[in-house]
Amino acid sequence: MTRDEVATFRRQVEVVDMIGCNDVERVINRIKDLPVAKLSSCGCSDEGEPVIPTMGVSNAPIIHAEPPKRVEMDKAGYFVIIPRAEKGDIVV
Repeated sequence: MTRDEVATFRRQVEVVDMIGCNDVERVINRIKDLPVAKLSSCGCSDEGEPVIPTMGVSNAPIIHAEPPKRVEMDKAGYFVIIPRAEKGDIVV
């Protein structure tokens, strides 16, 4: 992905930190409390909110994952994601 694609994505999402919350009703209520983007077919908003233009995605190469050589599970049950710039890969 290009830097512009990443920047556009970041402007289009809102991160809601509910780490550690196991209450399904609380999560559902939080989702209902979030604003819903209402865009018209012309790309303008009925509520006067600024509209973030969408953009096409570049032709990124498809990289197929290889089976892991060893599996190391996180004791707390989280997915641990480690980007390794020096090797040009991401370890999950």
